[in-house]
Amino acid sequence: MARDKTVLPYLWKEAQTHILYNHPHILTMQSYLYKKDRGELFLIYEFMDVGNLKHYVAKHGPLEEGEALKVIFQVAKGLEFLHNRGYIHGDIKPDNIFGKRVMKSILWKLGDFSLP
Repeated sequence: MARDKTVLPYLWKEAQTHILYNHPHILTMQSYLYKKDRGELFLIYEFMDVGNLKHYVAKHGPLEEGEALKVIFQVAKGLEFLHNRGYIHGDIKPDNIFGKRVMKSILWKLGDFSLP
């Protein structure tokens, strides 16, 4: 949620980006709500039960080589999708990579498209 007038344009940009870009390795925005009278914007994303990569590694320890390669490959597929459409993410870091359990594996997705 954003109330700060300096943050609001960044969240609008993020909402527009997520609406335009639908990919298995890009975090999906489910909906948004803008309360014009209060100047508040709420972005609602899919639930990522694993959380972000930073917290995952802090909890489980360093990734095994094969697991790390899976994360890199999945994030690279999301980046390839974005770059083919002329979008540069600009803030790739473990805090912006989110995991979701699918069957017995984890699907990693890239998120956080705008806040500096």
